[in-house]
Amino acid sequence: MSKLSQSKKIALFYKIIQINDIPQKRLQKRSLHVIQKIMRRKELTLGLRQSKISFRKLSLKSALRNKVF
Repeated sequence: MSKLSQSKKIALFYKIIQINDIPQKRLQKRSLHVIQKIMRRKELTLGLRQSKISFRKLSLKSALRNKVF
């Protein structure tokens, strides 16, 4: 996982979130706060807290704009 680029880590991370927690149709209805909570939980699960990337700081809008899902 450490050899992945930052953008690939983020893409992978969002895919995991989407598959496990957020059906695509409801994604935009979810508040950012709820999504951040889910992200924090996934971060812990994946052991990504040690990495320098803070997924919480990544805005949902930019993720949607970049079509990461």
